Amino acid sequence: MMVKEKHRSKKPDGIPGVEYYTVGKGVGEQKRWRVRCENITPETIEFMKKALPSDRVSSFEGKIVYVEARAKLILERAGLPTDPGGYYTIPDGKPVNIQEPLTSPERRGTLLPLVVARGFREREATEWYAAEILSQIRFVRGRIARGDTATAISEAASLGELVGEAKALGYFARTGAKGGAAERHNPPIGDFVLFLLRRKRSGTTGDLWETIPLDQIDGIHFRGFKFYRNGGRLLAVGKTGGCKDWRPAGKPLKFSAFRKHVTKARKALAL
Repeated sequence: MMVKEKHRSKKPDGIPGVEYYTVGKGVGEQKRWRVRCENITPETIEFMKKALPSDRVSSFEGKIVYVEARAKLILERAGLPTDPGGYYTIPDGKPVNIQEPLTSPERRGTLLPLVVARGFREREATEWYAAEILSQIRFVRGRIARGDTATAISEAASLGELVGEAKALGYFARTGAKGGAAERHNPPIGDFVLFLLRRKRSGTTGDLWETIPLDQIDGIHFRGFKFYRNGGRLLAVGKTGGCKDWRPAGKPLKFSAFRKHVTKARKALAL
């Protein structure tokens, strides 16, 4: 008589019959779990009912661990604090106790107002997305701790949309052999033009050109660079190679070359 060999499944956190597997590669890689019918036990059933509330991979904490770390790295590189629950002087960014009166004429506020005050524009700058994502993560954690499940779920959904928007703009992308952020010395001109076109699809090439500020300070933040116009050319500055100061990056681009990028971007959006 032949005895059927039982499947040996992994037992994460002592749950028998539950095994993990990986789908996708690189940025699309995801961890999932499954249960084989022949291995179902009362423990397995309870595990499935709870939908992995404390599981390291499928819990809220497991889902946001990479995004949170990436957001903090972005702010650190910009010389900004990373605690969304703290209060800071504006624009210096020094930690302050909100209970104590200010001893100087400086304003104070939380992380997001500080980031905006530093010139990182809402829904344009990488640093703004990083600060907003950290703020939303903190809010969801607070609701989970209070047991306010309905609000936590709603805000977690909003957080997911925000992260998706940031990824669509090229932020929080996994690059490099180990999934880290690779330093880019050349500004992504093509993607930047595509970004402008998505914001103003009906605009002409001249309209898009005019939306780019004439001053470096007011430059548009995109993927770690700031784009601006000067002397009839598109210029970029970045903090590459470990530098903390904004430095010229890439070659100046004439309007005629900019027009070619716009034409290429329109074709890409039409596909």
